[in-house]
Amino acid sequence: MALKKCKNCGKEFEGNTRQFCSWQCSEAYGYNLKSKLDSAIKNDKGHTDRLSVD
Repeated sequence: MALKKCKNCGKEFEGNTRQFCSWQCSEAYGYNLKSKLDSAIKNDKGHTDRLSVD
């Protein structure tokens, strides 16, 4: 069976359906993704400027 790579830390592990080597990596990946999205959205006025003018 081929080893899979963890989406968070890059460590190789055995598993068919999992994407992370541990629940800690799964939690950390979700937290990091949320932080990146919040940071990107916070400073992006974009199309929402027109909505807030009304």
